[in-house]
Amino acid sequence: MEILANHNATVSPLSLTEETTFYGCVHLEVTDFERAIAFWQGVVGLKPRRLGAVAELGTAWRTLIVLHPCAKVAAQEGFDGLHHLAIHVPCQAEFSRIFRRLLGKNVEVEATDRVIAKSLYFTDPDGLGVEVTLETPERRRTELDAGSRFAATGVSDRPLGPPLPLDVEWELAQVCDLAAVAPVSDLAYIGHLHLDVSGLETDYAFFKSLGFRENRFLPDNGFGDLSAGGEFTHRLALQVRRDGVRRPAPNGMARMREFTLYVRDDCRLPVYQDGSADGESVDLRDGICLQAPGNALVRIFIHSRGVEAAGPDIPRSSGYHGSAKPVPPQALLPGE
Repeated sequence: MEILANHNATVSPLSLTEETTFYGCVHLEVTDFERAIAFWQGVVGLKPRRLGAVAELGTAWRTLIVLHPCAKVAAQEGFDGLHHLAIHVPCQAEFSRIFRRLLGKNVEVEATDRVIAKSLYFTDPDGLGVEVTLETPERRRTELDAGSRFAATGVSDRPLGPPLPLDVEWELAQVCDLAAVAPVSDLAYIGHLHLDVSGLETDYAFFKSLGFRENRFLPDNGFGDLSAGGEFTHRLALQVRRDGVRRPAPNGMARMREFTLYVRDDCRLPVYQDGSADGESVDLRDGICLQAPGNALVRIFIHSRGVEAAGPDIPRSSGYHGSAKPVPPQALLPGE
């Protein structure tokens, strides 16, 4: 698929009374192909879906990660691009199981609690950031915004902002050692991305034009995040690099090449604004590829008949089936 428009093109925002924008797979350029496959399969627990010139890994239902063996050097700081990608899991037991699995593989994990979510942070062999997330929006009661600071209050009245460490002993007690060796749940999906950028206003406006909804925009903090509707409001985060100089990740460095978005068919179609095709619509059913200000490629597809029609990359755990409203991922698990 060729790039049909650059970051000057826009997509008319969706009506996001419910969650209508979903991530598909994330493409990563890596230095050591076999090592990367071993990490995502043997350490994280993804299943190989297709192995060849590129490697597709994920669950039985969808591809989460696509590996491209074209990088020459590991990821370095100081460039626009991926800060981390987040795999969201459906329930506490799965979150604890992956936590135990990572520790059993001697992965250095930062385990945090932000009330709205529990998170495990680590890196792949090339230094690309990875997060495993359990969404817990039911624990959030109110959100407060005090100037350049923001916080939320959970059921325990603990502020949300700077994360607190997880209770590791309690987390690991939720699952037995034997369960830790199982692959990642088929209900797992790419739930959010966190990007390093050098132009917060420009990047934030670009992603709003793709249908994301403003959640927090804190230029004094060099941070902004966006939602896609629904209870969990952290679907895309943008963090300004300290020097503020736009510096795309160079060719040959391990990086995120592109990511995929699926939007529901009740959105208006994107319109060129580059002068050459002003006012003309592009049919999203065949997909378009946009280039973000920080050079990341975003491939956008429309799905009109729900999960089955859109293919395996739509996160079924989101609960979206045609016109049905999203339900919490836990609701799709037997006995939950």
